[in-house]
Amino acid sequence: MSEARYTFVPKPEVADWIDEHVDSWTSFCYESIYKKQRKEYQQRFERIGFRFFIVFMGMILISFSYATINVFNYLMLVTGGIAVIIFGFIMLGLEVSNGKRK
Repeated sequence: MSEARYTFVPKPEVADWIDEHVDSWTSFCYESIYKKQRKEYQQRFERIGFRFFIVFMGMILISFSYATINVFNYLMLVTGGIAVIIFGFIMLGLEVSNGKRK
């Protein structure tokens, strides 16, 4: 593998800043990459958590149907709960499948 692929030649004003503020260019690059990867992981974790929250809210809607007496309210809560659960699982499946492609 060629090392020229990772060669970085900064502009003079950027080189001055690097000389003043960065002790080790290699450690600075590794830290920047680690922070970016950690941020992407955290964002993906939050998106998947939100999808599970949507499914959980659908389950709560269905559980409210046990406390109602009116047939119309019962049907609306069950139908809405099932729709929200299906929507949440579809979003979760798309999130997981998109993560595998990257």
